[in-house]
Amino acid sequence: KGENMKKIILALLISLTSIFLLTGCTNEIDKLITVESDIKIENSDGEIADQDLLKTGMKITITDTKGDSFYTIIIKGDINGDGKIDTTDYLLYRKYLLELYDFDEIKYEAAKINGIEEVNTTGYLYMRKYLLEIGDIEKW
Repeated sequence: KGENMKKIILALLISLTSIFLLTGCTNEIDKLITVESDIKIENSDGEIADQDLLKTGMKITITDTKGDSFYTIIIKGDINGDGKIDTTDYLLYRKYLLELYDFDEIKYEAAKINGIEEVNTTGYLYMRKYLLEIGDIEKW
């Protein structure tokens, strides 16, 4: 399963490379991955990831001849970091809006769905539509 996770991360990094090319951030491409790179994927608790599911809060360490590069995975809508967008994430969003729950930086970024700049009722409605299967959430 670890090899599948590395393939998923490689696909993600290729996608990031495309984004960097489109946005003109070509200096970031060299930092992402080389042939001699070693990729380590950890769950948010620091344990080595052994499943094929990407989750918000997972850490990626890429080690190559240039040193270590560190990345945190954020899946838009996956606020609780279980790899799914479900009613638990929806309830956390609601609690945040009602000021009954506070997001850390990673959860806050995961809650900024469909291009919204800050966590607000618009994002909450996007999530509701997604759960009712009448809308979508951009995952990256």
